[in-house]
Amino acid sequence: MPSQARRAWRKLSLYAVTALLTVAFAGPAKAVYQWEVLGGELEVTGFLRSETRFHFEDSFYLKQWVNKVQIEATQTWSEVGFFDEVAFTTVIRPEFDAAYYYSGLTDNHIGRGATKKTWFTDPFSSEADPVGFNGFSPGFVTGGLNKNVEQGIWNPGQIKDFATNGAGGSFPITMPRDGRGLNCHRCRNQSDGPTNIALNRTGSSGQEYPFREIYMDATVGDLWIRAGKQMIVWGKTDNFRLMDIINPVDFGPHYFYDPFEDIRIPQWIFSAQYRPGSIGPFTDTSFQLVWNFDEYQAVGLGNPGGAHSFPFGWTGAAAAMFNTYFSPEPCVGLGRAPAGATDANGQLSCFNADGSRFLDPRVTGPGGEGGRAYWPSGFGVPLGLSIDNRPEWKLGNTEVGLRIEARLGKVRFALTNYWGWGDTPVFKWKSVNTLAGPTTTGGVSNDTLWVDRFAGIGLPVQVEGPRQALQRAIDAGDAGAIAARAEGDALRYFQSGCPAIPGVVNPNPGGQCIVLGGQTEIVYKKNNTTGLAVDYFEDFTGIVFRLESSFTVDELVNNTKKIDFVDDTNVMRFSLGMDRPTFIKFLNPNRTFFLSGQIFHTWLINHDGSNTRGMLTDQNTWIFTFFAQGQYMRDRLTPQGFIVWDQQSNGWIAGSQIQYLFNNNWSAAIGGNFQWSGRRNERHDNGAFTSFVRPPDVPGTAQGGRGVPIQRTFFGDAQNGATCCRKNDEVFFRLQYQF
Repeated sequence: MPSQARRAWRKLSLYAVTALLTVAFAGPAKAVYQWEVLGGELEVTGFLRSETRFHFEDSFYLKQWVNKVQIEATQTWSEVGFFDEVAFTTVIRPEFDAAYYYSGLTDNHIGRGATKKTWFTDPFSSEADPVGFNGFSPGFVTGGLNKNVEQGIWNPGQIKDFATNGAGGSFPITMPRDGRGLNCHRCRNQSDGPTNIALNRTGSSGQEYPFREIYMDATVGDLWIRAGKQMIVWGKTDNFRLMDIINPVDFGPHYFYDPFEDIRIPQWIFSAQYRPGSIGPFTDTSFQLVWNFDEYQAVGLGNPGGAHSFPFGWTGAAAAMFNTYFSPEPCVGLGRAPAGATDANGQLSCFNADGSRFLDPRVTGPGGEGGRAYWPSGFGVPLGLSIDNRPEWKLGNTEVGLRIEARLGKVRFALTNYWGWGDTPVFKWKSVNTLAGPTTTGGVSNDTLWVDRFAGIGLPVQVEGPRQALQRAIDAGDAGAIAARAEGDALRYFQSGCPAIPGVVNPNPGGQCIVLGGQTEIVYKKNNTTGLAVDYFEDFTGIVFRLESSFTVDELVNNTKKIDFVDDTNVMRFSLGMDRPTFIKFLNPNRTFFLSGQIFHTWLINHDGSNTRGMLTDQNTWIFTFFAQGQYMRDRLTPQGFIVWDQQSNGWIAGSQIQYLFNNNWSAAIGGNFQWSGRRNERHDNGAFTSFVRPPDVPGTAQGGRGVPIQRTFFGDAQNGATCCRKNDEVFFRLQYQF
C-alpha cells in the first residue's frame, strides 16, 4: 500500500477511535423511559450521536465531526376538563461540530481560521482574482481587497479570511471564508460567527436553540389539536418537496444527505385535524387545517464557511461582500491623502484627525444608526447584495393550508391546498450602473466609478433601476433599447461592450459586459399550491404505488432575459414512487430486500429561454432515484444504498452505508456519499456582472494564451441543481446510543 494511503487510513482510524471514545464517555448509565409525574405520565426518548465525515477526492482530511444529543420528552394527562387527553412535548437537540471550531483537526481546510484549499475554493491571490485582489490594476492606490492591507486598515493576515472560487471559477469569484459582519440588511447565515456555525445555531436553524420542537397536543373525540413549534409533513414522496412545503429545510449542515425529519426547520404552527370516519363510499377520512403563524423562514443554503455550503450560499455571501467592501467610495490612508482631502477634490482620507476611521454619515443602518466606513478597496458605486427582502411578520404574511385525506377501496388519497410564501430565494436587480460620459478626473459622490481615488481617475455613471435605465434609452430613441424591449430580452441592451479605462487592461476585451455592475436584492412571493397524493397496493405484483403531484400558480423564478432578472411561471410537479419487498436469493435467501424507485418531473409551463440564457432550468426536468435496503444477522446488520440521476445536468449522486446494531441501544455505521456528472453548460448568462467572468485565454493576446477555460457563472452553478457539489465526496463513520 502506498505511504500516502497508509497515512490516510491511519488518520481515519484515529478519528474513528476518538469518536468512539467521545460517545462512550458520554455514558448511557441511566436511560430512563417513563415516570409517573404530576398526575400524568412522562416519557423520555433520545439519542447521542457522533459522526465524522472525511473529504477524500483530491486530498484526505476531516471536514466535519458532529456530536449531537437529542432528548424528546412528552408529559401526558388523561381526562383534563373536556379534553380526553392533553400532552406537552419538547425536543431538545444541541450539537457541536468540533472540526469546524478547531480547524486544526481539518488540517486548516475547513473551519475557524482555515486558510487552505477546499473542494470549492482556492486561497485568495492576485493571480486567482486580479480585480478582487488589486482592483483594475496593481499600480493604483485604491481598489481591490489588498488595498485595505496596503493602506493600513487591515493587518496582512486578514486577507487570508477570503477565498477564490476554485471549482471552475464561478462568479462572484471572491468570497469570505466564514461568518462575518457583512453589510447585507436582513440576510441570514451571512454573519454567523464560528461558534454559532459549530453549534448549528445559524440564521436558518438557530431560533429557540437548542429547543427544536415545543408543542401541545389536545384531543377531544375525533378532534386533534396541536399548537407550537412543530413539523407538518404532507405528501408521499421521499426527499422531494411537492406537497411537503409547510416547513422549509436547512441544506447547509449536510446537503440533502440527512433525512428530512432531521433538516426540516420547525415552525410555530396551529394544526387542527378532525377524523369523522366513513362518509359515503369514503373511509378513514380526515380534515386538517393548518395555520403557520411563524416569522417567514427560507430554505437554508449554508454559511459560506461550512463544509457543505451550497454554491448559491457562497454566492449570497460573495455578493454581500461586494456590497460591504467594494460599494463604498474608496479612501486612502498611511499619510497618502493630503491635508484637507475632501469629497469634492476626489481625495478622501480613511482616517479622521484623531486617527479614528472616517465614516460616511449619509449611510444609515436599519435602526437609524449612522456611519458606514469607507474602504481603500471601494469603487464608489452600488455593487453586490444589499438586502434580503424576506417578509416581515404580520398577520397578512402568515400562511394557511387545508388537507383532506380518505380511502376509497384500495386507494388512499390526500388533497391539499397551501397559501404561503415560496421559500427559495430569487435575486432581483435593484440598480445598474450605466456609463454616463467620458473618463473624468473628478465627480460627484455616488455617481462615479473610482479607478483610483487618490489620482482622481473615475468614470461617471448613472445609478438607477434597470427599468428606468432602459426607458431612458428608449425615450432618447436608442434603436438597441427599442429592439431589446420588442424582443423581450431587455437586459441584453446593457451588455454591449466595455468602456476603455486609461491605464487599465480591460478585464473582458471585446466581450459583452456592463463593467460597472449593479446591486441586487433577494425577493419572495406568496403562492397558492394545490396538491394531490395517491397510494395504492397492487396485489398481484406486491408493489405499493405512490403518486404525488402539485400545481403552483405564478411561482417566482430568475430569468436573465428580464430587465430585473425576475419572472414567474406556473409550475407542475409530479412524482411516481414504487416500493416492494423483494427476495434476492443469491444475496439473502431468508429475508427480503426493500426496493424503492422514484421518478420526479418538473414542468415550467411558461418557460422562457435556453440553457445559457433565460430561466435557469429547462422547461422539463427529470430526476430518477433508486433505493435498496437489506437485513442480515437477525436484522442487526443493515446495508443500504441509493443512486440518483439528474437528467438536466447529467449528474449522478450515490450513497451507501452499513449499520450494525450491537444491542437495543448501541449502533455504528460506516458509509460514503458521492457525486459525479458528464456534460454541463455552466456559463448561463450573468447579466450586469458578465464582465467579471474571465474569458478563455487566446494565443497571441495580452492574456498569454495559457488555455484557461471560460469561468462558470453563479447561475451556471444553480443549473447543476442537486449535483452542484460533485467535488465534495465523503466517507463517514457514525456511532449512536439510542434510548
